[in-house]
Amino acid sequence: LTFADPVTIKGATIKALVVNSCEGIIFDGCHIDYDYQPGQPTHYTVANINGGKRVTMKDCRITGSGGPDGYGYGFGLVADYCEDFEVSGTEIRTFQRGLMIRVGTNIRVADNNITDISGDSMAFSLCKDIVIEGNYVHDFRSDPASEFHKDMLQFWSKDDTQPSENITIRNNIFDIGEGAWTQSIFMRNEAVDADGRGPEMFYQNVVIEGNTIKNAHLHGITVGETNGLTIRGNVLERKLNPNNPANAGWGGRGSVTVPGIFATSTYTGEVVIQNNTAPRIAIGDPAWDKGGNTVTGTGA
Repeated sequence: LTFADPVTIKGATIKALVVNSCEGIIFDGCHIDYDYQPGQPTHYTVANINGGKRVTMKDCRITGSGGPDGYGYGFGLVADYCEDFEVSGTEIRTFQRGLMIRVGTNIRVADNNITDISGDSMAFSLCKDIVIEGNYVHDFRSDPASEFHKDMLQFWSKDDTQPSENITIRNNIFDIGEGAWTQSIFMRNEAVDADGRGPEMFYQNVVIEGNTIKNAHLHGITVGETNGLTIRGNVLERKLNPNNPANAGWGGRGSVTVPGIFATSTYTGEVVIQNNTAPRIAIGDPAWDKGGNTVTGTGA
């Protein structure tokens, strides 16, 4: 379906949503409400935008339920092979993974509230021209026995054929709140550091600025191999809620619980690390430090 003038679906309540190869659709104020059913796989996706163009989801609610273990289960919103895609003003809660975008161009993820996640809140792969701004990611809830690699915002490049490029991550709040510890902004580049690819797979033009991070894992802002990197005006602090069962014993692990900025990978092009405040800042080349950075100390 292709609509030159976008069609708006407003205020609908939906149990599951699949949009295949459609152009020009706006979901406005809809509630996509998922109840776990026994036997559904962990990767069961509640809202799937596949091959869409000019698709917008704004002011919606995408809500899940606990799986067999009572924690967030399934995937909330997954967009694959999308162009001109926006998700804004939307609440996503109680899933294993909240939002995933895989292979997309001209993407806007803005002013969303993502909470009660047991795995990853936002994950991206092979995205170009993407802006992630003004989101509030907070209060993860996960099984204390789980070994899931939890991230508030993750990029990866494993098995990608091209790098993500023109990435802006700004003015977001990542707050552990009363929840479980997680990594915050984590952009490992597996195509390079594990698969042996060269500069052709470096992330391109990454800007991370104005974010607030309150968390209890050393990966506050970590960026892998990149061509053109700016990390500017971010504020990081250590925060741990010992009353959450998933944090039991975590506070005694010392510096691994203290978030930092790690710009220590291989970078090409201009690198700017400037006006950040964090318990620790590790910079691979002194020339990348453009001033105004404040190290507050680990305190652990």
